[in-house]
Amino acid sequence: SQTNFIDTMGLKTFGTDYNVHWGELNGERKNERLGQSHQPLLFLRHAMNVSDKVFWSTTAYAALARVGSVRLDNYLGAGDYSPSGQVDFDKYWQSNTEGTLFGPPIDPAYSDSLLKSTRILRSSNTNFEWFGALSTVRAELNNRLTLSGGVDLRTYHGESYATVYDLLGGDYFVDQFDANDSEPMHVVGDTIAYHNDSFVRWAGVFALLEYKDLIHNAFINVSGVSQGYRRVDYFREQDEFGNPNSSVWHTIPGYTIKLGGNRKLNEFSNVFVNMGLLNRTPVFRNVFDFENELFANIKNEIIHSFELGASHSKGDFSINLNAYYTDWNNRPIFGGLGFEDPVTGRRVRVTIPSMSAVHQGVETDFAWRLNSHLTAEGYFSYGDWRWTSSEDSLLLIDAETNLPFFDGVDSDGSPIPAVISYDAAGVSVGDAPQTTASLGLRYSHQGLYVKPRYTYFARYYSEFDPFTLYDENAGRESWRIPDYGLLDVHVGYRFKFGEYPANVRLSFLNVLNTTYIVNAQNNDATGEWYYRGESTPYSNGEQTRYPIFENNFDAASSAVYMGFGARTNVSLTITL
Repeated sequence: SQTNFIDTMGLKTFGTDYNVHWGELNGERKNERLGQSHQPLLFLRHAMNVSDKVFWSTTAYAALARVGSVRLDNYLGAGDYSPSGQVDFDKYWQSNTEGTLFGPPIDPAYSDSLLKSTRILRSSNTNFEWFGALSTVRAELNNRLTLSGGVDLRTYHGESYATVYDLLGGDYFVDQFDANDSEPMHVVGDTIAYHNDSFVRWAGVFALLEYKDLIHNAFINVSGVSQGYRRVDYFREQDEFGNPNSSVWHTIPGYTIKLGGNRKLNEFSNVFVNMGLLNRTPVFRNVFDFENELFANIKNEIIHSFELGASHSKGDFSINLNAYYTDWNNRPIFGGLGFEDPVTGRRVRVTIPSMSAVHQGVETDFAWRLNSHLTAEGYFSYGDWRWTSSEDSLLLIDAETNLPFFDGVDSDGSPIPAVISYDAAGVSVGDAPQTTASLGLRYSHQGLYVKPRYTYFARYYSEFDPFTLYDENAGRESWRIPDYGLLDVHVGYRFKFGEYPANVRLSFLNVLNTTYIVNAQNNDATGEWYYRGESTPYSNGEQTRYPIFENNFDAASSAVYMGFGARTNVSLTITL
C-alpha cells in the first residue's frame, strides 16, 4: 500500500544504524566510504557613490577547493558482504596476501616476490580554482526610471584524478589506464584510473531597466554570455612534443530576456506577472566526452517561463498566490544515463542529446499572527510536471571505453551502432514531490522561539527509465513513491554576544521517526531483462539482446533511497 513497507532484504534486523559502507579488518572497524572537503571563500567588495544618482559597486571573489572521497575499487557487489551484512574486508585482505589454494597472489609478469592486490580502496579527488568579478553601475534616470548594468567575468580550473588509498594487504596494484606511464605497478599515493583538467571561461554583460510609480512597477532585464570550454586529459597519449592531450577551446553563446510588472489594487493587495526566455549554455560534462571530443548535437537549454500571481496583506494576515508555466527544452541529463550490465558487470551509458519537459502548477503561502507571541504559517503547492520527449536513436555507449556498442555490421563490413528508442511523453518528472503542503506555528517571547512544522509530500514519482519506454510501455508512468509526512521542531534563542547578534538553535528533525523513501529509480537493475535489437543478416535472423533491467514499473523493480530517521542538530550563529 501507500503507507506500509515490506522489508524484502531483512535489513531491519540489522538495526536502524545499519550502513552498508563499513566492515571489519583484522578485528578493527574500517570504512569503505570516506569524504573530506576544504573550500575557503574570499570576497572583496568596493562601493562608491559616483554622484547623487549614480552608484557603482564591484565584487571580486576567489574559491579554492580540495575535495576527496574514498570507495572500493571496483564498486561493492552482492558478494562483497559478510554474513552480518557488512563489507567483508577480511576476504579482500586474505585474497591480497594469502591468495588461493594455489598460493600467494604473486604475478611473475610484474614481480617474483611482491603481492599483487586485486581489490583496493581508491581516492577520487577534485581540486578547483574559481576566480570572478562582478561590476555593476546603477543610475537613477528620473524619479520613475532606474537603469543598471554591468559585466560578469569568471574563470574556472578543475583537476580530477584518482589515487591508490589502501592496498588492503598487498604490495602493489596494476592499473594501465595511463597511456604515458610505462610502469603499471602502483603503490599508495600513485595516480590511477583517470587524470584530467577542465577549464571554463565566462564573460557576460547585463542590463536592467526599472519603472516605479505609486501604483505600478515594471522591469525588463537582458543579458548575454559567451562561455568557453577546454578539456585536458593526462592519461591519453601525448603529442610528439610531449604535451598532454588537449581539446581545442570551444565557445558557446547564450542570452536571457526577462520582463514583468506589478500593480497595486489598493493599499493591501497587488497583482503581478513575470515572463522570460532563457537560452542557457550547457554545463561542462555535456560538452566534451572522455575522448576530448565534442559531443554531437550540443544544444543550449531553451526555457520559456510565465508566472501570474497576487498578494494580500492586511493587519495580522498575509497571503500570496501564484501560478506558473515553464516549457523547458533541451533539459540536460548530465553525462547521459547509465546502468550496470548484470551479466558482465560493466557500466553502460546512453547519450541523450536533449530532453524536454513542461512544468506547471499553483502555489500559495500565508502567515497569520494570532497574537503578539504566536504566528501560524503554511504553504501549499500543486504541480503537473511531465516529460514531452521521445527519441528513436539513442546510442548505447560503453562507459569504460566511451565507444558505442555495435549491433552487427552492414553489407560493406562497417559496424552498426546499437541504438534504442523510447517515448517519455506524458511521463511525470521525478526527483521532487509534485504536491507539498505544510503547516507550522511559531511562538516567540523575549528572544526565545519554538517552531513546530508538519510537511506532507505527495505525488512523488521515481526517476524515469528510457530503456523500458517503448512498444507497449511507451509513455508508461513511473512508479509513484508512497506519500509521507514529516514533523520537525525547532527551538532557539536570540541574544547578544558582546555587541554582536547571536542565535543558538536546536532542531528535532523527523520527530515521529517516519519511515519514508526520499528518491527512487524506476526499473533499476533488480532483475535480468533484455532490450531486443533488430535482427540482422549476420545474427542468423535472431534479435540481438542487450541485458538491461526488469520493467515492471512497480516497487519491486525500483531502487530506492530511504530517508533519515529521527535526529537532532545544534547550531550557533554569531553575526560580526
